[in-house]
Amino acid sequence: MKERQKGGLGPRRRGDAFEVAVCADLERVGWWCARLRQGGGQLVDVVAVGGPMSSWAVWHIQCKARTPYMRPAERERFVMDAQNCGAVPVIAWRDGEIQYKVLT
Repeated sequence: MKERQKGGLGPRRRGDAFEVAVCADLERVGWWCARLRQGGGQLVDVVAVGGPMSSWAVWHIQCKARTPYMRPAERERFVMDAQNCGAVPVIAWRDGEIQYKVLT
């Protein structure tokens, strides 16, 4: 059995591919998405704007390729930053298909 890589380019490529998949999934249902440049300590991986015309929403999305776990301090900062911008904090992960959960 092949071991999963814990560092290097493998996990980064999986993360990048998952961010692209999240954007494609949301764009398919009419949302506009943008991946943010990584490497500067950004908590937000994807910004999405969409929803029904009468109540558009802005989502700040943290993408997790395998598990929706975030450390408590990271989660708290992510939620506070999103709410300060008037955005909805969302975590996305793959469990067969892409799952989304609004964080509170």
